[in-house]
Amino acid sequence: MKRKFLTLDEQLEYLKTVRNLSYDKEDITTLMREGYFNVITNYKTPFLIDPKNVESKFIDGTCLSNLIALKDFDDAIRILFLEYLVKIEQEVRALTSYLFDKFNNNGETSWEDIQSYNIEDIKGYHLSVFEHGIVHLKLPLTIAQGIMQSKRFTNNHYSRGKFYGDYCYVTTNMRVIIENAWVNALEFID
Repeated sequence: MKRKFLTLDEQLEYLKTVRNLSYDKEDITTLMREGYFNVITNYKTPFLIDPKNVESKFIDGTCLSNLIALKDFDDAIRILFLEYLVKIEQEVRALTSYLFDKFNNNGETSWEDIQSYNIEDIKGYHLSVFEHGIVHLKLPLTIAQGIMQSKRFTNNHYSRGKFYGDYCYVTTNMRVIIENAWVNALEFID
């Protein structure tokens, strides 16, 4: 459904008269700074009379500050998680590097060399840490190996693939690659 552009004043009037959402002066400043979509569209559902109907009226007594508070809470959680996800990523990268060196002549073998990966040695370890090693692949559908790899990954429960043009773009993780001995797919890393 194509929507007509509304000015800030028109948005506020619509929210108040049609959707039953009250607001105060500070809320107007936040809405102007953050944007309608970021506040209203993303955080309205818990406050709607009928959450399945996106055009539903808001529950009596709902104020724009309620949606803003939910957004602020969501932002705080996102920042908290980001801090720890960055730490996890750093530890996984370090662990991966140390394990690679351990199994490949203490760093004398290049990580880019596919022959460097002895899957059977690595499989002896607890592999859940490798789930955090996200891998993006660009598999060409113009060659047999790309077609075969795209079928493997798109049929794997822990991988996602999108076909676009002559390529299959795959998002997966190192655990999938290691457990299935698909290390040769790393030559298509994007």
